[in-house]
Amino acid sequence: MKSVIVEALDEVCQGYSPDRVVADPELNAQFVAARRKRGLADNVAELNRALFNLRKRRELRGRPRATRTSFADQTNYQFAAEMAIRFIERRDSVSLDDVICDLAFPLQTDPVFMRESHPGEARKGFFEDEEDTAHDRSDY
Repeated sequence: MKSVIVEALDEVCQGYSPDRVVADPELNAQFVAARRKRGLADNVAELNRALFNLRKRRELRGRPRATRTSFADQTNYQFAAEMAIRFIERRDSVSLDDVICDLAFPLQTDPVFMRESHPGEARKGFFEDEEDTAHDRSDY
């Protein structure tokens, strides 16, 4: 199974880290397809965890250094996103890996995560009818 996962990773990673391949919906869809093409039809979350475990056990050593991932203005929401994910971990008894690996985890519609990690513009569409009076936007 390890060789199939590594082959699929090599096919789709585009120089990004295994974490990015799992967390990025487009790359993960390609990764899932590449694994299935090679005969691995297990649960997507379990296969994603298998990739994470290979990385954690340092079984992916020797690979070229991954392209660093960053997002515009991430410092504006990074702290809040960290707080929101810690809250969800405790509330739902899950780990960050569980949330990232399981595509079925409904994080994008979780009101705590969306409110705390995406203040202002990013939350439009999820809470169109809700007026946000809980946060003073001048702090952002």
